[in-house]
Amino acid sequence: MSLKIKNLLLLPLLILISCSENEGCTDELACNFDSSAESDDGSCTYAEENYDCSGDCLNDDDNDGICNEFEVQGCMDELACNYNEIATDDGSCTYAEENYNCS
Repeated sequence: MSLKIKNLLLLPLLILISCSENEGCTDELACNFDSSAESDDGSCTYAEENYDCSGDCLNDDDNDGICNEFEVQGCMDELACNYNEIATDDGSCTYAEENYNCS
């Protein structure tokens, strides 16, 4: 049998073997890890820093949906003299004395 014929006979076998390989994300740290994947196809996706794969905070001690790393301490009471409109974590507020304003 000639080499050319042998190569032609092996070609379908090689195609079958290469097509049967299950591709997917093989990185266990990725959100879309596929434990059945035999080779990595570059499709891995990862959680954003400070969040899990569902988009929830990894650290949120007060359960307000704002990660500890992004909390802004400050007074959240609009009536206080030291109100901070970007505050997400209530700090101490100060108020004007009765019959006085903040100035």
